Amino acid sequence: MPNSVGTVEKLRVLSIIWSVSLRQLPSSESFERLYNLRTITLRHCCSLKHLLHSITLLSNLENIDLGYCFELVELPEDMGNLKMLEV
Repeated sequence: MPNSVGTVEKLRVLSIIWSVSLRQLPSSESFERLYNLRTITLRHCCSLKHLLHSITLLSNLENIDLGYCFELVELPEDMGNLKMLEV
């Protein structure tokens, strides 16, 4: 995923499904501009191993779907700081 995703500041839903080459999300510089993002769907991303700390900068994030990301080994410790996130 290109770092230029951060230029879409009004983006509310990010959905990536069946991306076998996605290993991680963009850097924090890109993600911190996505303050309107409410939902992230990363389903069947079989190469995704880590979520970067930058995901914890999305203070309005309400939903995250990581279904079938079998290589995902850990989540950032600060995920609990996302007050809007439904578990």
